[in-house]
Amino acid sequence: MSLTIRRAAAADAAALAVFGAESFSAAFGHTYTPANLAAFLAARFTPERQHAEITDPDALMLVACGGTYVGGYLYAAPVDLPIEIADPAAVQINRVYVHPEHHGGGAARGLMDESLAWARIRGAREAYLTVAPDNHRAIAFYRRYGFEIIGRYEFIVGDHVDDDRIMRALIG
Repeated sequence: MSLTIRRAAAADAAALAVFGAESFSAAFGHTYTPANLAAFLAARFTPERQHAEITDPDALMLVACGGTYVGGYLYAAPVDLPIEIADPAAVQINRVYVHPEHHGGGAARGLMDESLAWARIRGAREAYLTVAPDNHRAIAFYRRYGFEIIGRYEFIVGDHVDDDRIMRALIG
């Protein structure tokens, strides 16, 4: 199935909540206790939270879809990492999720291209993201966009603390 990249609409909130929870669980669920994972998913992937992110005028939610089928999505917003940022317009790519059946098919590239174009239109010269250090596929993908590891980030899921990496790219 061919996917189209478009800006998410409020009506997509429920589908993106389900897709996001399933994607996070499939990729990282084995890392956490069932209680930690359940609490994290319940807080992060609700239709209400997705709706708020979709309708936030300072953020961007993109969906890769075929009709009502969701094959991926990306969420970007102003940087909220605990680091000093020189570029006040910098953006943070918070989630890039693509269903495994679409890996290598261009969906992630389309999502990233659209998000970085949006960031440049906003005047951003830098983009940031965090990634698990053992997510080699994602790190390789981000490096193709010029992202380099610049620090560490504690990603907290319940009482579990992941030692993620902060990556930055010069985009403008």
